[in-house]
Amino acid sequence: MLARLNNPLYDTIKENIGSEQMKKTKGKNENKKTKKSSANGYSNSTGAYNLDDYRSKKRNYYNPYGSDTQDYSTPSNPYRKQYNTKANQSSTNKSKRTTESRAPQRGYTNPYEDRYTPRQNTKSSNTSYGYPSSYSERGVNNPYEREYGEQYTYQGVETKTPEQRKAELRSKNKITRKEAQQNTKRRKKRMVKKMAMIMVLVMFMSYGVVRAIDFFVYPSVSYQTVQRGVIDNSNLYSGIIFRDEAVYESTKTGDIHYIVGESEKVAKDGSICLVAKSSEIDALKKQLYAIDDTLYSKQDKRSELSYYQPDVKQVNDTLKAEMANFVDSKYWENPKSVYTLRQSLDKTIEERTALYVQDESKTTEGIKGARTEVLESLKNNQSALKAPEAGIVSYGLDGYEANLTEEVLENMTLENYKTLQNSVKQSEVTIAPLQTEANTPLYKIIRSDKWKVVTYIDSEDALSLEQGKYYELYFDNTKRDHVRFKLESKEEGEKTKLVFSANEYLVDFLNNRQVSFSIGQNRAEGVKIPIKAIVEKNILSIPKEYVVEQGSEKGILKVQGQTSVFTPMRIQYDDEKNVYIMQQIEQLQGVGLGTVIAHPEGGSQYTVSELETVQGVYTVNGQFAQFKRIAIQMVNEEYAILSSGKENKLKEFDQIISNPKNIKEDQLLKYMNVQNE
Repeated sequence: MLARLNNPLYDTIKENIGSEQMKKTKGKNENKKTKKSSANGYSNSTGAYNLDDYRSKKRNYYNPYGSDTQDYSTPSNPYRKQYNTKANQSSTNKSKRTTESRAPQRGYTNPYEDRYTPRQNTKSSNTSYGYPSSYSERGVNNPYEREYGEQYTYQGVETKTPEQRKAELRSKNKITRKEAQQNTKRRKKRMVKKMAMIMVLVMFMSYGVVRAIDFFVYPSVSYQTVQRGVIDNSNLYSGIIFRDEAVYESTKTGDIHYIVGESEKVAKDGSICLVAKSSEIDALKKQLYAIDDTLYSKQDKRSELSYYQPDVKQVNDTLKAEMANFVDSKYWENPKSVYTLRQSLDKTIEERTALYVQDESKTTEGIKGARTEVLESLKNNQSALKAPEAGIVSYGLDGYEANLTEEVLENMTLENYKTLQNSVKQSEVTIAPLQTEANTPLYKIIRSDKWKVVTYIDSEDALSLEQGKYYELYFDNTKRDHVRFKLESKEEGEKTKLVFSANEYLVDFLNNRQVSFSIGQNRAEGVKIPIKAIVEKNILSIPKEYVVEQGSEKGILKVQGQTSVFTPMRIQYDDEKNVYIMQQIEQLQGVGLGTVIAHPEGGSQYTVSELETVQGVYTVNGQFAQFKRIAIQMVNEEYAILSSGKENKLKEFDQIISNPKNIKEDQLLKYMNVQNE
């Protein structure tokens, strides 16, 4: 140990080691400062590139022999060839990136090139190395020795600093004062739109939060307004009409002028209509129409009284009544009804024309004779069709008149009935034509007022029906809604065959072959409410003589021990002897079964023992839910019709709770989510 301390060689080595450590520490500190203040890791604090340190480190990395104070790029360097070969290969493979990117940015070349000779840097105290002679020959400053931020030129291309490029961009993007104002307006508009969208979004979110609170905090109650309605629980059946009728053909060809109207009776050999050739009668009709127009205009303007004036007035009233009945009728859209109306109007107008002609006055001189001549000519050019037998005339034909006879009805089976029913659905009823041809069906005559309806129904539905009894049949979509029929026959089988017969109102069904009807009527009309709104309550009966009034309240004297306490009560309804109140089970001081009440005049006591169940609904006419008793007349799967008697306390336009599951009598509805259905 002492020998080592006194050895001068040991001191020299220690000195060298200490200096090397100090250099390393100093290099690290400078490197940290350089990284913080410069754009890359190889420039000093002023921005100039310190290539000496970089190349020294690079050279020492590849050279295992010496320090940065010696040049090993001479031919005597044994590693020169090796590392020059690697440098040349790297330069060949990446020539473009090395020449354009690496050289100007990194600022170094192969340190083992022969031309890489050291020289003294005049701008810096640090050691710098030689650069290609082309820089000095061209008089171009070394770009790697510039200060940070200075502009320099590399290979004839002038580059700019970031600050200069920003300034140039700002100068190119200069806008006018008007454009600046427009941009400001646009920004303001965008801001207004954003604010409006935010406000709308906030409003919707607030509304959603409020609704969510109402939904989760307050119970939901639905109500609806009471309206009148109809419930029909009748069983509808389909039937086929049988009549004693015959169809007749026209014997002439030409235009038709009807004498007997639809559903009117005609005697045997009576004239039903007139048939004339259109080519011969058109001119005569025009003459007759012109004469009638002249006659009407003169008669309407005359001032003196006429003997036939009351008759004319009656005819005019008849015309008005026929038009009014047709307009008010729901069958006016039927084309057949239009022709029926036309026939009736033609007949009435002829009556009025005949009255005008019979009225002899100065205004009708000459008109009567001209009209008579035209009528005679018309009669000579037209033929009358006579009725072969007496009966009711109808011009509606469906093609089943000759097939549906009494014999067919007696022998009809269920299969025959189904086949006939399907074919009748597809048939069409013809209307009274304006022209006809010979040997074509024109009208039919019903010989008897008796008509029948046949149908097949389920045997269960027919159990209550007895042959020979009378039943009301209610029809759908016909002129008359119901007719009294006799059950003429009843044949049981797979299905029961029923034959009903009637002797009246035949004319209202002349244009019907298949009808829909119900046997009897299971129908009700009145105040209509949903079934789900009905609740049941227990009602107690108390004699009227035990009811006490204190101020504006009514109640009873409830016996509690040796004393009687006044207990108010709400009377639901009453009759001659008793009052009826709702059982108050949830109230300790309320009235229930077994409650003992005292007579107000003393002496007797009464124990509540009579209980009955009543149906009712809760109304929301005020702020409280109030129970009202109802009386049901008819129900179906969804609704009920209430009776109109005194026992029904609900009226039209009352508001009732439709979901009264958790509602109680006199419950406050203020803190409930009440919604209208």
